[in-house]
Amino acid sequence: MQRMIPAVIPAQTSPTDPVHLYLLPLTDTPVRLLTHTLDVSIRSEDEATILRVVAGYRLHNATTENQTVLLQVSPSPTQSAQPMPEGVNLSIDGQALTLQPTGEGFPQTGQISIAADARRQLTLSYQTQIRADDFGIFRYTSQLLNAWAGRPESWRITIDLPGENSGWLPSESWVSTSPASWTYNGDRLQWLQEGAFPDEPFVLQWIAPTLWRSLAETRQALSTEPTPARFLALGDFYNRLYGSPKANGSTRLRFYAQALAAYSDGVAFGQQTGLPPAQMTALHRALASLYRSRSIGADGRIDPAYIDLMVAEVQRALNALPPDDSLRAELTQWLAQGLETQFRLAQQQADWSQASIVLEEMTALPNFDPAWLASERQMIELQQALTFLEQDNQDAAITLAGADILNESMLPPPESRAIFATWQVTLTLAADETTLHLAAAPVEGRQETAQLVANQLAQAWLNADVQGTNVSFLGDGQLAIDLSGVALAEHRLALTQSVPPLADWALLRTLLTSLDPAVSRSHQWLWERVEISQRMDLRAVSDQWRGVAALLERQAADIQFAFVAANAQATNAQAIDAVQAEISEQLRQIYLIREAQIWQNAVRSSAIRIQMAPNSADTPARIWIAQLDDAPQTLSLQTEVLSGPRLLLAVVILLTALLALAGLLWLLL
Repeated sequence: MQRMIPAVIPAQTSPTDPVHLYLLPLTDTPVRLLTHTLDVSIRSEDEATILRVVAGYRLHNATTENQTVLLQVSPSPTQSAQPMPEGVNLSIDGQALTLQPTGEGFPQTGQISIAADARRQLTLSYQTQIRADDFGIFRYTSQLLNAWAGRPESWRITIDLPGENSGWLPSESWVSTSPASWTYNGDRLQWLQEGAFPDEPFVLQWIAPTLWRSLAETRQALSTEPTPARFLALGDFYNRLYGSPKANGSTRLRFYAQALAAYSDGVAFGQQTGLPPAQMTALHRALASLYRSRSIGADGRIDPAYIDLMVAEVQRALNALPPDDSLRAELTQWLAQGLETQFRLAQQQADWSQASIVLEEMTALPNFDPAWLASERQMIELQQALTFLEQDNQDAAITLAGADILNESMLPPPESRAIFATWQVTLTLAADETTLHLAAAPVEGRQETAQLVANQLAQAWLNADVQGTNVSFLGDGQLAIDLSGVALAEHRLALTQSVPPLADWALLRTLLTSLDPAVSRSHQWLWERVEISQRMDLRAVSDQWRGVAALLERQAADIQFAFVAANAQATNAQAIDAVQAEISEQLRQIYLIREAQIWQNAVRSSAIRIQMAPNSADTPARIWIAQLDDAPQTLSLQTEVLSGPRLLLAVVILLTALLALAGLLWLLL
């Protein structure tokens, strides 16, 4: 049964990595891999980097029987299509072992025998080459050796290097070394451990020697005599490494940070030394390019921070460039792309103020169609109008959207519009007279309508031939209805029938209808007993006004929005029409809800002061404050007062008696 070679994570091996060979069992075997060593020598030959590899495999047959082991020498499965190593030799205990190819190249197979409880040493050697690139890398995937039974007792990976003094492949040029348990003595890098192989491959990555020498020379020149050009050259070196396909993860971020630092230090140097902005143009362009490379992540998402940074650097570069410079076209294109991205992001976030600012900057560029800019500007103004509506700022919304967006259809029906915001009523009930006074505050902006309906009410009562009514507006703009000069008991029906059928007159109409106080008098000696009672039930008024409010709220809830501006298939004109329609509908909804609130507030804020006195000239003996939605109640007053006529009669009788007594005494004297 063939043993499956453990899969290697594809990301761990690059197609440009040097190919390594692994000695593996071709079938299941109880033979164990006791120790594994790998000695690698890295040298430069004719501008090429050569790796000479000697791999040792010490095998142990721990069984009591002889074992025949079928072997294969093969590369990592992810590198089978790459050029194979040269000079491949396999030996066992110092004796050459012949390998048989299974096809063209690898894998190659062989066979060995191991006696019971015996150990044998196999050595695999080969030579592989590292392709010319910005980086060189050694990567050895020891996890593949887990195909052997059990786990190794120990392992060692050793890389012999030219040495620090050679100037070729110094440790400063290393960019990645893993696993972390390595040691280095100046010319040898080594991993040594007992037990299982680590989960991660052995990696040494370095900057290509030729590139490293150029980088070191640039850094040396910069430290000797800094100039913007040398800062730019250093940043370009790091930017090149940052953009290399072999740079990944933390390594790539490190080179990005170094490139960013070099360019930024160059700009700071120019500012500190007072150099003209034109000498920093290339640095600003390089920074813009660097930020541009970071503006879209690996997942395809846009990073707004890098877009903002790119736009700022492009603008600095353009400000310093002559009008006819050849770089202007490229930088202007970058600026247009950045501004349009900022504009779209602001739209997505509904940040219409920011979108408006960016759109103004886009207007200055030749890259955008003026008609498209105009339509987008109109769209922004409409969206800002929607925002103002949500903030209950209708005036600002109408200013942005245009006054022509208002029309009569947005407002509630005339019969549903409240004219008066609140009512304050004073009702005085006495045995000899009933007086009624009403004061109403018009809704803001509806004073003319209030004046009109008040005139209609006054004319209606005049036509009914009722004298003594007084309908007028006070200095503070409130409507005053004074019926103190009217004999309500006599003219109550005529007054009620003459009131126009408006919902605003519901309170007046209900009061006139229900005003029928019961008055009774009785006498005992000089005292007069007065009883007054009046039933108050104003729920019909609150029900009517709340009913109007409920109808308006239902109409507002029934409004459906069909906003399609975000639909990618809608044209800009269609989107604008849709937003305008939505604004109109939102205005209509707002006006309906606001009107409903006016009616609800009228119910809550209106109040009736009822006061009773034995006679109209007396101070009120009892006072009540009633709300429109109070439960029905009967208000009554019972009091005793001296009877004027009886008191006068008693005085006359007393005086007559005194005169008679005086006359009698006179006669007797």
